[in-house]
Amino acid sequence: MTEKYRETKFDICLGGMLVDEKVVAVNKNEQGDIVSVKTNQGRVFRTDQAILQVRAGRLAGLQVVNRDGREYIRTNADGIAENNLDNLPEF
Repeated sequence: MTEKYRETKFDICLGGMLVDEKVVAVNKNEQGDIVSVKTNQGRVFRTDQAILQVRAGRLAGLQVVNRDGREYIRTNADGIAENNLDNLPEF
């Protein structure tokens, strides 16, 4: 059986300080794919930039996932549907 998902989780601690920047809104294309995200500090990142931010531990509550050779970000599983990226408000 092939592995369909490979999760890479990152700590939300940077230099001993907790990271408090998180995604609060998304921008989607015509197909409904998330193409950029906006943080609670007003910064906007394209999804490829957001992946780098998550890997660097600069965005809280997210993880980078590889599905069928394509990387994307998603929220950490917490059982709360309202904070999933697809359910965040659009900007």
